[in-house]
Amino acid sequence: MRDVFNPRDFESPIGLEGRKRQVAELGIMNLYALAFAYSTFVESSMTHEY
Repeated sequence: MRDVFNPRDFESPIGLEGRKRQVAELGIMNLYALAFAYSTFVESSMTHEY
């Protein structure tokens, strides 16, 4: 997944509290899920012959 984005480029939600922290954590998890889905798609499209 490091080819898609660098996790260190995103701020950690550690300093946030309450709802802001929940939103930040959700955002980070969505980024990881998106990166995983993208890397899986790219890998499968490279191995699939048309």
